[in-house]
Amino acid sequence: MKNNKKGFAAFLATIIILMVSFGILISITAINNIKQRIVWSNVRSTQAYYLAESGIEDSLLRLEKKMNWENNYSFLTEKGKVEVNISEIENRKRNIVSAGDVGKNIRKVKIGYQIDSVEATLHYGAHVGEGGLHMAHNHADIVGNVFSNGNVWGRSPATIHYSVIVSGEGNSVSDVNVEENVQSYSCFGASVGENLEYNFSGTNTCNVGVETVETDNIIEREDFGITDEMMDDWREEAQQGELIAGDYHVMSDETLGPAKIEGDLYVHNNITLTLEGTVQVMGDFTSGLNAVVELDEGYESLSGVMIAEGLVKVANNTALRGSGHPESFFMMIGSNSSMDEDNPALLVRNNAENAILFAPNGVMVIENNAYLVEAMAYKLVLQRATVEYDVGLADVRFSSGPAGGWSVISWKEVE
Repeated sequence: MKNNKKGFAAFLATIIILMVSFGILISITAINNIKQRIVWSNVRSTQAYYLAESGIEDSLLRLEKKMNWENNYSFLTEKGKVEVNISEIENRKRNIVSAGDVGKNIRKVKIGYQIDSVEATLHYGAHVGEGGLHMAHNHADIVGNVFSNGNVWGRSPATIHYSVIVSGEGNSVSDVNVEENVQSYSCFGASVGENLEYNFSGTNTCNVGVETVETDNIIEREDFGITDEMMDDWREEAQQGELIAGDYHVMSDETLGPAKIEGDLYVHNNITLTLEGTVQVMGDFTSGLNAVVELDEGYESLSGVMIAEGLVKVANNTALRGSGHPESFFMMIGSNSSMDEDNPALLVRNNAENAILFAPNGVMVIENNAYLVEAMAYKLVLQRATVEYDVGLADVRFSSGPAGGWSVISWKEVE
């Protein structure tokens, strides 16, 4: 009997030990499973994060290369799913949110993607260098202010509908109508609607509507709002794009840019050339009748540039225009130094629409009812032409170079 009790006690102790051991084993297994789930959850979470990053990279590639994309799209990978949301442009900025999902582990990354641009300050309807402004026909008009580093002269009743400022000792305003104010060293035979300020060492024979003031002030010259550094950047941007050897003829509607053309560029009659980036023409630029050169709608509110190192000849009814956005303008630059008015650095006949024209080194001739929104040139000659300043030009933002376009301004995880 006693031995039976001892045997039962031993058996019971063994059972208890086994149960405790089994419980410990279950606990250890459960802990290990929890740890393993945590590890795997962390792994899937990390994978989800990298999937979210891949979605951002994918969206940037699509936007930069102008590939097809939708505001909301998704794609599958071996590890999981990626959903990308690209916002509309607001204040020159997009927000892009990418969500990576691996086994319901979701991580989100958000970036701010902003148009990379450079601002140009363009305050005048016409800004002229030392060559001066010649309003060579009585139907020449400038609807805007004028700043000239050289003489301003014309044939009455050629009219500047706002004010004129002429810098430099000895320079003058002569034989034009100015509806508002004139500041100049001298004034000869002009009609000034409001006030005239001239240097006491100069001469005044003008008809002044309100007040004439003599001063010892000599107005300092003012540089163009487009700098050499900006032009060099645009050239570099063009050179990073397509290289076109020899002359290039646009004979059917097409897109171009960024690109460098080593010869001349011809846009033939009734053809539309759409620019997707800055274009540099090493030779001459010539447009045919009723041609169109415009910016791609992807420019949105930005303005864009073509630089011709040779002569620029814009034919009758050629339209030079921006992206369609009211703040977008097309700027044609003729960098040639020709001062021959019969073969000028930049010649425009008839309409140019939403164009800014710039001939920093030579003479620009605008004739035959041409209409444009701003003219800047070393020397400017108007013949039966109108320059009508657009107030939006005071803050013109151009796609910057090199590799102008968009840049990432913020990058962070949001979930």
